[in-house]
Amino acid sequence: MSARRASFLLGISFWALGTGVLAKETPIPQGWKSLFNGKDLSGWRVIGNGIWEVENGAIVSQEGEDKQYSWLVSDASYDNFAFHARFKWERGNSGIQFRSRQDGAMMMGYQADIQLDSDWITGHVYEQGGRGSIAKAPPGLVEELPKDDWIDYEIVCAGNHIQMFLNGIKTVDFHDDAAASGLLAFQVHSGNGCRVHWKDIRILELTAKQDCKPLFEGDDLDNGWRQVGKEEWSAKDGLLTGKSAKGGFGWLVTDREFQDFVVHFKYRWTGGNSGAQFRSWLEGEQMHGLQADIDPTVPGMTGSLWDEHERGSLAKASPEVDQDYDPKSWHSYEISAIGDDIRLYHDGMQTAHFKETDPKRIAKGLFALQLHDVPEGKKVHMEWKDLRILNLDPPSPWE
Repeated sequence: MSARRASFLLGISFWALGTGVLAKETPIPQGWKSLFNGKDLSGWRVIGNGIWEVENGAIVSQEGEDKQYSWLVSDASYDNFAFHARFKWERGNSGIQFRSRQDGAMMMGYQADIQLDSDWITGHVYEQGGRGSIAKAPPGLVEELPKDDWIDYEIVCAGNHIQMFLNGIKTVDFHDDAAASGLLAFQVHSGNGCRVHWKDIRILELTAKQDCKPLFEGDDLDNGWRQVGKEEWSAKDGLLTGKSAKGGFGWLVTDREFQDFVVHFKYRWTGGNSGAQFRSWLEGEQMHGLQADIDPTVPGMTGSLWDEHERGSLAKASPEVDQDYDPKSWHSYEISAIGDDIRLYHDGMQTAHFKETDPKRIAKGLFALQLHDVPEGKKVHMEWKDLRILNLDPPSPWE
């Protein structure tokens, strides 16, 4: 371990033990909660006569004989949170209610809308029983979403700030004070033909100040980042490109360190081995620490967890990642590091889960994008965009 790293960890311990303030003011540790067990509808209740069944580990929703509205409603209420669910759309209009309330046989409040045969409904926010459409998704969004595959839906609420993302693409970003808390619910719209599948439903409860923010914007590589190594990095309009130059390791490294966080980005792979470092540190130009791996040429590597220059492989990726991997497409990646709990998600699916056993490794560290070294004549070529972070760290006294 480097002297800088050891000094940093010692500083944490001294401040925590010497003052006692950290233990007193640190909130209860946060973590992801699964809201669906894959077997039954425990934790949820049905409003209306819609058909809600569990098939093959997913909730299937469909209109009932009366063709009226129906909802599957959470038992619990939530205020500030990051909510994730994956859905597969077959037909009709549906959505996810959030910060909502029940009024008789109806749900009232915010709704993240879904209808993939419409160019203006999916990804926008509709206030059920109120103002109607209040935040619209960008035009042409549905053309970027698969009609016959699982799609990741994310809703982040922090105070009056609401953001939504579909497969990592931001659809809305607005402020509104109509509701600060409420129920979650999946909707079957009235009328004919609604049928939608839901799975991988999870929530991370937040404070009002824990908000989702861009990790990179624009085309300035010197704004919050620095380059390590002799490889080529460029940026334009939020698109980061990394290419091999000398054939060695290259890193684009954040100026800040992060401890507990959720990072999202989209990437497109053209060739070579790459990844994203986190809770990491540099010794000269050599990176140490955790890495979310990317290399579709090696079975089981993309979506796996690696410890660079330390412990090696920590968690192998799910084999589903390699199935139908399209190197021409953009893929989404999520890295969640909260206390000892490390989770990786690739295209919305959890691919690796690791429990850290070394308390010295649960500490702040660098985040970095990697270009792996390659044999002569080979190249690494990567593109990244839509980088954002949900930083759960409380403000530190030295920042």
